[in-house]
Amino acid sequence: MTAQASTTDVLLTAKTAAQRLSVGVQTLAKWRSEKKGPRYVLLGRSIRYRTSDIDEFIERSITETA
Repeated sequence: MTAQASTTDVLLTAKTAAQRLSVGVQTLAKWRSEKKGPRYVLLGRSIRYRTSDIDEFIERSITETA
């Protein structure tokens, strides 16, 4: 499932993305290495997160309780 990026999509630093997800920057780094976190953009040596990818990750993480 690939979502089309919005024209108003903002690139967030790892610090800002971590704050938005209420996790630590190291948690995001661990998720990247385990390929289980939100998608990210690699610009040279800089990691950035699109707001749409953060939102998509949150939606995929919602679980239903029985």
